[in-house]
Amino acid sequence: MGPVEKSKKKPESIALITPEILTWAMKRARMEPSSLAKKMKKMDISESSIRQWEEGSGNPTFSEAQDLAKSLYIPFGYLYLSKPPKENIPMPDLRTVRGEQLEFSAELRDVAINILGMQEWYREYLKEEGVKPLPFVGKFSLSTDTKVIAEDIRKTLDLREEARKQFTKDAFYSGLIQKAENAGILVMKSGRVGENYTRPLDLGEFRGFSYSDPLAPVVFINGKDYEAAQIFTLIHEVAHIWLGESGVSNLDIFQGIGNRKDIERKCNQVAAEVLVPEEIFLKKWNDEFDRDKNIKKLSIYFRVSHAVIALRGKELGKISQSEFSGVYQADKRKWDEKKKKQKERQKTKKGGPSSNKVLVIQNSRLFTRTVLQSVFSERTLIREGAQLLGAAPDRLGKLAQEVGLA
Repeated sequence: MGPVEKSKKKPESIALITPEILTWAMKRARMEPSSLAKKMKKMDISESSIRQWEEGSGNPTFSEAQDLAKSLYIPFGYLYLSKPPKENIPMPDLRTVRGEQLEFSAELRDVAINILGMQEWYREYLKEEGVKPLPFVGKFSLSTDTKVIAEDIRKTLDLREEARKQFTKDAFYSGLIQKAENAGILVMKSGRVGENYTRPLDLGEFRGFSYSDPLAPVVFINGKDYEAAQIFTLIHEVAHIWLGESGVSNLDIFQGIGNRKDIERKCNQVAAEVLVPEEIFLKKWNDEFDRDKNIKKLSIYFRVSHAVIALRGKELGKISQSEFSGVYQADKRKWDEKKKKQKERQKTKKGGPSSNKVLVIQNSRLFTRTVLQSVFSERTLIREGAQLLGAAPDRLGKLAQEVGLA
């Protein structure tokens, strides 16, 4: 019997992907052939190869196509479709820049679609529990007086003058989130897609969005923003829920950049009145004090930043545009320095919040507790609960400790 011949490795099969889909996916992910090639460097893919695939003059191997789909954040099967799929998100786009409508990035789409799935599960859970619709969702309209809406929000969230004194200025933001969730609103915040650090959310694209729903309203905050702006965005999106209007916003409250549609303007006015009521502001402002003393005093009283007080002062005729700009720039330097220190701590993994705490903030404490309670009562499978929370099954115990469940 002669020597056994070694089997030769078979050449890998070619993936007959649709060039039009590749072009669509690259545009969706905001990638050029050069940046996509860098992302696929482990496969040793050149920019020219990607251009050939896009032109239809060449095709990737099966494993290259798998990595291609992964790099473009699309399901592998999409590459074989005859035309791009419709990815409609049932949420009005309220963003414009210089009057131009914008397209959702892959990151914003993925976050929004994921949250829709979470909201659907939560809504069905509440229905099974016999929970009644929340009375404040869609309670008012655009024609309702701004102060009436703001007062109703303050009353519902327990944010009236005496109640907010229980929070220090530093704890005010977390206190606002807690009060919103106590009222039945899921508040989620993140600066990236899930726990993927390579997919940050673009602050220039959006600052927040809301899904209005009678049972399960949701507010999402872009965690890349300054905390002072996040506070305003939170109440802005809460105002959307009181008006029964879902939408994604890119309003910059300090620089005036963003949409000027009626709904955005109204929610902006409501948020300002909720956080810094005009009547109390004018009563507390002392014309015998200089600007800086007034701003410092009112900042402590209302538990908001100097820039928010200065903005309100400008709107109510107490300080000029140039004075506001000076206060804003001074605050911005402080915020930038604080962000720089936070990034340094993240690199050294010292002084930052635990990964479990971050995940709870991303998913909302209320949603996390509800899912875990459903898992522990054996109404929901462990695997399903873990998928809903974007966590490994063996992590659920730590998440339960984080939200105070035994």
